[in-house]
Amino acid sequence: MTGKGKANSDLVRVFKQHLEQQFPVDGDHAPVQLRKPSDFARVLQVHVNHLNRALTAVTGKTTTEVLNERFVLEAKRLLWETDWKIANISWSLGFREANNFSAFFKRHTGVPPTVFRDRQKKAK
Repeated sequence: MTGKGKANSDLVRVFKQHLEQQFPVDGDHAPVQLRKPSDFARVLQVHVNHLNRALTAVTGKTTTEVLNERFVLEAKRLLWETDWKIANISWSLGFREANNFSAFFKRHTGVPPTVFRDRQKKAK
């Protein structure tokens, strides 16, 4: 691996460590702190474009795509495993408004969070 390839891999590894340290969300007492690519770039002390190039080179996905996938996964887990209100899930995942979370969830899953939860309960 070249020096640049190793540097990209190292940056992605540390990025993923910071991302995964936020999960699982175990209570609605405090929202996740790192939500946007710029949040991670600040913590990692790199420019957001550099972080995005490194992630794309290593994973084939943009920073936003990686974050969206992980947040959708956690949202599904919370909808499946908890009885929290949608507003509490939304807040715990760093969304300021529940309707923004609902639109985000529907855009990535095809169904609103309430429908997802109802389907999961019926499947149990």
